[in-house]
Amino acid sequence: MHRRKSVISAVVLGSILALPAAAQWKPELKHAPAIASNRSETSAAPAASVKDGFTFAAGGDLLGLYNPRLAMNDPALLKALELFQKSDAGFANLEANLFDTWDFKGAPAAENGGFEQGGIGSGPLLPKSVAADLKRFGITMLSTANNHSLDWGVEGLAETLRNLNEAGLVHAGAGLSLQQARAPGYLTTSRGRVALIGAATTFMPMSPAGAGGGDGRQFKAPRPGIAAIRSRPIALVTAPELEVMKGIAKRQGKLVDPGDTEVTLTPNEAIFIQQTFRLSDRTGLTYELNQEDRDGVLRAVRMGKQGADLAVFSIHAHETESGGQELDAAPDTLAPADFMQGLFHDAIDTGADIVVTHGPHVLRGVEIYNGKPIFYGMGSLFFELGTDWRREWFESVIAISEFRGGRVAEVRLYPITLGLPEEKRSRLDQGTPRLATGEAARRILESLQRSSQRYNTKISIENGIGVIRVGS
Repeated sequence: MHRRKSVISAVVLGSILALPAAAQWKPELKHAPAIASNRSETSAAPAASVKDGFTFAAGGDLLGLYNPRLAMNDPALLKALELFQKSDAGFANLEANLFDTWDFKGAPAAENGGFEQGGIGSGPLLPKSVAADLKRFGITMLSTANNHSLDWGVEGLAETLRNLNEAGLVHAGAGLSLQQARAPGYLTTSRGRVALIGAATTFMPMSPAGAGGGDGRQFKAPRPGIAAIRSRPIALVTAPELEVMKGIAKRQGKLVDPGDTEVTLTPNEAIFIQQTFRLSDRTGLTYELNQEDRDGVLRAVRMGKQGADLAVFSIHAHETESGGQELDAAPDTLAPADFMQGLFHDAIDTGADIVVTHGPHVLRGVEIYNGKPIFYGMGSLFFELGTDWRREWFESVIAISEFRGGRVAEVRLYPITLGLPEEKRSRLDQGTPRLATGEAARRILESLQRSSQRYNTKISIENGIGVIRVGS
């Protein structure tokens, strides 16, 4: 989560815990390779081979479950989570670490995903027992790549992955090496095998995993972390605006040529706050993705599809077209960053059958590309962080994609609320999902209809549920 406030504080000391090496990079190949190194040479990716009726349930961020929930036996909560239990596979983004502090031998990181300088030990933390709750709720596939993945250092990440493994939860996006972080996670169901590939474009500088000595560099040990896709934001400006930026750069001691069409401001070489400005015939913000990262993640998508009947690509991405964030601006003014659509289309051409974006705490549109759904922002599934946030942060959906004949036939969008003011929830219930009805359901679905118009996606509202009939 991209936040300004602390969530949990603790100090623990110790050494790193070992994690068994991932074995999931040796899948039984179900499909021939579907992509070439050049996208123009890419052939059509194979259709899914799950049995007819297979359903995939997707939720957003897990910014909650700070207490075990199953024992509370809350009927309204369980009714919402039945959507996951009745599906063949259920997915959400684990935006937290997961371990018990009294067993933890590591230490919190000096930086955290809330982007607070000096916010030591304030990262979201779930107790180990929540893993069992998630599995019983039907949330059996988790992304572990986000801006909170290393809030508790590499030790916290290792302990989190260990606990997920012990609980039998499939996860992807983080590992003790770059190979593990990019490795697909596999879930076997009665209707087919599902691969999950996770990555993030929004993360803290210390978060990317490293390959170690295998890439020909001098250091031997791999670095634990996430499957990061690094990006370079570039502000597109007019000629007069560029001249202003050049003047600022000169004051900072930069060498600027009169003919330069691009300038980067880096006070005191502080690269973490650098901003590049480029002359353009249009204004706005564009992003250049690191090609090595991008290619590596797409190779993981290809491998995942080769070893499964269906592949899901999950990405944590807060980036927007304007650079603004939903913390400060109205959500409907914030379109996804320009790199997303191209990356997501490539992922589908490579083999992904579903693309799920999380990170923004509000709903964004749905696109159907080559008959496959792309969710540009799923909001939150749990949001137990109090009520001092925008109203839209407490409204979301659970998306159920049903497959027939190897293709998505229908997407059903079940609106949920996470504690709107008029609901007057108790403290323990605040931030947990409830199926929305009446006016709240209509408002949520109509908002999703509007944000999906840019993708020409038709969402009908039927009995309080959003329905996308793919191919109709």
